[in-house]
Amino acid sequence: MFCTLRFPTGKYYIEERNKLYTYLSNPNNSIHLTTDTWTSSCQRINYMVVTAHFIDDSWVMHKRVINFRQIDSHKGDDIGLLLLDCIHGWGIKNVMTITFDNATSNNTAVEFLKKELPNMYGSGKNLQVRCMAHILNLIVKDGLKEHTYSVDCVQKAVRYIRHSPQRITRFKKCMKECGLETKKFLCGDCPTRWNSTYEMLKVAVELREAFVEYKLQDKDFRREIERVPEKTDFDTCKAMVGFLEKFKTTTELVSATSKPLAHIMFREILEVDKHIREWGTRPEFCLMGNEMRSKYDKYWGTFEKLNDYMHFAALLYPQMKSGFLKHAFKMMIKSTATGENQMA
Repeated sequence: MFCTLRFPTGKYYIEERNKLYTYLSNPNNSIHLTTDTWTSSCQRINYMVVTAHFIDDSWVMHKRVINFRQIDSHKGDDIGLLLLDCIHGWGIKNVMTITFDNATSNNTAVEFLKKELPNMYGSGKNLQVRCMAHILNLIVKDGLKEHTYSVDCVQKAVRYIRHSPQRITRFKKCMKECGLETKKFLCGDCPTRWNSTYEMLKVAVELREAFVEYKLQDKDFRREIERVPEKTDFDTCKAMVGFLEKFKTTTELVSATSKPLAHIMFREILEVDKHIREWGTRPEFCLMGNEMRSKYDKYWGTFEKLNDYMHFAALLYPQMKSGFLKHAFKMMIKSTATGENQMA
């Protein structure tokens, strides 16, 4: 005989919702929101999610999804109206920040909310926080448009081998003959996901010896692709992997959901700036560096473009303090002046 357990899900939900409503609607509590919209590929329906972030009286950080629903479109007015409805529905009085991705429509939504929300800190000047992970994605994607010849060469070789089960089996045999005892294998890349290109190159470089053996065993390999990868190509791709590693680790760092991040964002933004400048001096990364620099400057080129809360968060972090901000501002001002002189 089976016993069916019945949980008071309706009652439990109402109780927890009331607790959350009591906290969020307290005018003494500051609430931070994040939102995202997307379109279901199979249903072709637009969705929007809103998440509330706050720190309770015991200094414990919380994250709660407070809205998940369909939305008519990705237009700024629709996003703003749905956000406003969500804020009013939870009785939220103090919205300190809202984190968006960097779609133009979100700028429209922000301007709408500035007019509609009461008790805005600084008249809403710092209401919008631009998603750092999304900006990093835009920066790298712009850079990867300037693919080097060697990257394209390795990319085509990987696609050729992965094209059929027979080629895959032959390449695995080559790996074994070369003594490459690893479970890793060539992975494909997606044009819309730069990290997939990073992973593809990283594995290909690790298996470079197998490509040499494969070239000897597959006579069609050389005929099917323009040029088979050579040692210099893998050396360039290895450097590319080293270049992209910084963006991968930074993206993972700022995508964490269980710990505060505001205090390190300013530092990481400056680290990305330094990384682009250092690698941009190398001839093989010059064009890529210029593309990345252009996108970087669009969002973070001067400290006026950064949300002021990021400066205050860094100031309150014991490891940084005012000396760090002073040095950082000098570097950004110097960088801006140098860029203007170059343009002139």
